[in-house]
Amino acid sequence: MQQISAIPAAWVTYGTEKNFADDNNREWRIPLWLQMSFSGIVAIAVFFLPESPRWLIANDRHEEALEVLIKYHGNDNPDDALVKLSYGEMQELISVEGSDKRWWDYTKLVKTRAARWRLTMVVSMGFFGRKPFSPSIYTCWLTGI
Repeated sequence: MQQISAIPAAWVTYGTEKNFADDNNREWRIPLWLQMSFSGIVAIAVFFLPESPRWLIANDRHEEALEVLIKYHGNDNPDDALVKLSYGEMQELISVEGSDKRWWDYTKLVKTRAARWRLTMVVSMGFFGRKPFSPSIYTCWLTGI
């Protein structure tokens, strides 16, 4: 998803560099305000999203969890098989594991050698895949040469 959003961002910065080169403030402010506006839309939209059914079940709000499942998975049909199956599985897993109530328990990440290896690979990909290690970050300084 980051690559898809990087294409319009690159064109916006290219356009502001070409058209507002004489006015340095608009050259960087327009891309900044565009990024802030889309982030603001997402931040406001979060308040209109329903809670996760799994979270609702873990916090003993079963009726609300069923309402969410019926609305989004059962096409407003409380007798839908998918709703019953999803609700039953969530209820069983949460009662057996109780993992939804201990969100800070990260021991599964380091318990076994395979889990530690996966954690190391994920952290390494995140670290080395960042933009500072990409050659594209240095091209912004080459425009004046």
